[in-house]
Amino acid sequence: MTDKALRLILLALVLLCGTAVRVVAQDAATDPFATARLRIGPFAATPSIALNNLGFDTNVFNSWNDPQGDFTFTATPAADAWLRLGKGRLSIHASVGYVYFAKYTTERGFNTDDNARLELPLTHFRPYAGFSYLNIRDRPGYEVDQRVRRSETGILGGVDVPFSRKTTCGLAYRTAKTVYAQGEQFSDTFLAYQLNRRTNVATARLRYALTPLTTVVLDAESVRERFEYASGRDSNGFRIMPGVEFGKFALINGSARVGFRNLKMLTPGMPDYAGVVAAVNLGYTLMGATRFAVTADRDVAYSFENQEPYYLLTGVTGTITQQVAGPWDVQARAGIQYLDYQRATCGSTTPCSPGLISGGGVGTTTGRTDVVRFYGGGVGYRLGPNVRLRLNADYYTRRSDFQIRAYEGLRVGTSVVYGF
Repeated sequence: MTDKALRLILLALVLLCGTAVRVVAQDAATDPFATARLRIGPFAATPSIALNNLGFDTNVFNSWNDPQGDFTFTATPAADAWLRLGKGRLSIHASVGYVYFAKYTTERGFNTDDNARLELPLTHFRPYAGFSYLNIRDRPGYEVDQRVRRSETGILGGVDVPFSRKTTCGLAYRTAKTVYAQGEQFSDTFLAYQLNRRTNVATARLRYALTPLTTVVLDAESVRERFEYASGRDSNGFRIMPGVEFGKFALINGSARVGFRNLKMLTPGMPDYAGVVAAVNLGYTLMGATRFAVTADRDVAYSFENQEPYYLLTGVTGTITQQVAGPWDVQARAGIQYLDYQRATCGSTTPCSPGLISGGGVGTTTGRTDVVRFYGGGVGYRLGPNVRLRLNADYYTRRSDFQIRAYEGLRVGTSVVYGF
């Protein structure tokens, strides 16, 4: 599929939105304001606190030759709030977490994850705007094994237009900036130099309610990424993502999308990508007692490596939760992630950005494939309608062509979630 074909699809969806002159009222979505724990006039809120991973990690640094263990936990107070502003609705989520390590104090840190969204559900159209801010010190994905500080700031704006009782089209634009703290390094690489970037995405969406519990979705996205320092990684591209969404009370609930992504690197010799991407999150409950859940993802993820600027992350995770008796349940889970690195073909005859690509790298664009696996399980107990307790144990491994990137470890801990 070419950029011209994408523009035609976007234009068709825009024209469809423009012809939406007759509107049939849609059923109102469930209002979280009505189920909030605290309500005062036009304001409502539901606070909570979570204590996660209260236990022992046998490999704090994901080291392959000298694993070090430590006692750790993460405490995260959070709140969801809603404010009615005439016809408008403002929703806010705010959380502040603290990660604690008993021995390795350098691994401690505060994190925050906040977002806000303003919606105006008018009769003929529904504009909205949003803002998000993440400031966190953790491992960014499956590649970087060191906890590093980074921030992500996002702004979103869009409008949904009901075309009929079953059909809605929408236009949206979002921009996000990813910034790694100065001085953060991994494997002798300054992460800010390689990964600081701005991502701009323009989206046209079409939704059709096939049944009260099943909605068919088509997203067409134009994606533009610009790197702050490593301009040789700049790219343009698009995604076409058809899919289906199932309601909470459907036999199978969740969403599944499988589509096509085109990634066109702007620097000669850098690897392009044109192929399948996916985002699947589905669940099924058998006889009200056994819960099956599966998540599957495939997309491009940027690497800190010089010669392998990105990898295709393909992963599947499955979970089975069995209600045993009363408030007790047991859970088994397993997952696998493939990191298929794409190699730049820069050499003596192919120009590359100075300082971006090190070494020759001439030949195939297929690099190494690292594999991350985990197996685990747990026992859960519901202390009350707003309190959940779970004991978890998970074993992780990573295998790579580079032995220094391999590791294994066991993490055992308790999680408690309390909603006020």
